[in-house]
Amino acid sequence: MSQDWSRYASALPSIAAAVGRTPLVRLGRITAAVQPAVYVKVEWYGATGSLKDRIYLHMFERAEARGDLKPGMQVLECSTGNAGIACAWVSAVKGYPCTIVMPAGMSEERKKIMRAYGAELVFTPGGESDVDLSLERLLDAYRHGIFPWFSRGEPILWWSPDPRMVLYTGELKIPRSLAKNLRNKGYRVSVDTAFREVLKGCADRKETWLGKPMQAAYLALHQSGHAHSFETWRGEDLVGGLYGVAVGRMFYGESMFSTATDASKVALVGLVQELAVRGFPLIDCQMKTPLLASLGAREIPRAAFLRALTALVNYEQPVGKWSLVQT
Repeated sequence: MSQDWSRYASALPSIAAAVGRTPLVRLGRITAAVQPAVYVKVEWYGATGSLKDRIYLHMFERAEARGDLKPGMQVLECSTGNAGIACAWVSAVKGYPCTIVMPAGMSEERKKIMRAYGAELVFTPGGESDVDLSLERLLDAYRHGIFPWFSRGEPILWWSPDPRMVLYTGELKIPRSLAKNLRNKGYRVSVDTAFREVLKGCADRKETWLGKPMQAAYLALHQSGHAHSFETWRGEDLVGGLYGVAVGRMFYGESMFSTATDASKVALVGLVQELAVRGFPLIDCQMKTPLLASLGAREIPRAAFLRALTALVNYEQPVGKWSLVQT
């Protein structure tokens, strides 16, 4: 191979750097043309097995139809399992050279299958302990509209979706049922009084991307005054909440949880009201969900999102623990 793949032989910080330097092309959640001859693809799907094969085949065909994927280009996938197998298979069917980046500890059986389809394998060292989620890297990523999202055993994956789900603070919709619960459920909202507990609540699910490295990273962001939590209480019980990252006057929502009816939505309403008072016009919601759409969030092109955040992240804004300033 003519390309030097050694630069991907860490926990992929170079891909994050490349995304920040080069034009992005569309293929699901994040792609980047790192070199003219390389089509870099970082993608996640919930499907497995044969369905994933069909998804990848369709994805390749769409990329070809757009002109993003052309004969002679090299496909680079970051995967720990079925996605890598599917990508290797479709690459072989389509005639594209394929390189799969994965942790060195991946099962030998999967490695054999990928190699049988002609894929070259490049291994990242170790596992979660090698992930670079330093305060400086995270803040730089957020300033460029990029965020980390990966599961246990995967190399670190950086995302910049197109389109981007956002909520303008002036466009919040409160459905009648939520308004009723805001009045009658006895909820109260606080800010930055239980960040660690909110983080644990968001991570407490069967499948979570909030592994120990991610939790430690966001706790460090909170302790440095960049990450904030909004908590929903009923009496003395924490029943929901959310957290996110503030850079300038841009707020990046990360995750929410709820153990009582509408408790996470109540926290979101509190967040929007607080941000409006503080002069924050925009919340990054990352991916489209029915819940967010029901509250007024909508998708905008990534280019429009990046234009908006370029101005917002450069506002001078005090860094530190927040307290409610709603009027």
